[in-house]
Amino acid sequence: MVPAPELTRFVVRDQQVVADPRAVLPGRGAWLHRNEQCWVGATRGGFARSFRQRVHPPQAPPPGW
Repeated sequence: MVPAPELTRFVVRDQQVVADPRAVLPGRGAWLHRNEQCWVGATRGGFARSFRQRVHPPQAPPPGW
């Protein structure tokens, strides 16, 4: 199991995937490791699978990620 400080939580708002670094936004969340491999997997269908809906992920990870 990976400690929470090593992960970043993402949620969906109006079909847009947004970062929730403080993990306080309501709704289903998807937790990602802060590495390129996880980001690529999430943007290629991982977010849609995790959120169980069609979503529009950002083109790049959030700043400071």
